[in-house]
Amino acid sequence: MATVAPITDAGAPTQCQMATVAGVAPITDAGALKQCQKVIAAIIIAGNADARCKTMHFMFFDKDGQECLSGGLEKTPPMFTKIAASKAKSFLEGRELKDPRGCSLMCCYVLPWTCGCTSQMPVTGVVSVRIPGTEVVGFVAAGAPTGELDLSLAKAALTTAGFQENAEGQWSPAE
Repeated sequence: MATVAPITDAGAPTQCQMATVAGVAPITDAGALKQCQKVIAAIIIAGNADARCKTMHFMFFDKDGQECLSGGLEKTPPMFTKIAASKAKSFLEGRELKDPRGCSLMCCYVLPWTCGCTSQMPVTGVVSVRIPGTEVVGFVAAGAPTGELDLSLAKAALTTAGFQENAEGQWSPAE
């Protein structure tokens, strides 16, 4: 279990596209919703502060990989919503999540996915999350130049919002 530093003094978010999705169990518990909103606000701040991040979409998802609550950096293309969902699907199906770079990322992951050859995107950037009173089972970030950066920003946002990682790698609100 790695120690993740909280995000501090990184500026204010420019856009937060928080919305529940039709047909998905919404996060109705006020306390849980506030915790999720804190995570999304923290990752927006971190993404905006990191010059490498031009686009990012992030979401909490349920056991079926359906979006429960999401956010994104301003001007993030809609395709990153679908990439985040595909990363969540790969995570839920137990695929090994990798951190491909450059041509490997584009040619072996993004292009086959874009062409419809696969619905998988087994790239890092997904963490297991449990929030009492919700259907949430994970949090995913997509859009940074590397999966490692997606993962780093996701963990930093969870830490900033007061979540803790247990020995099994699952994040939950600190008690």
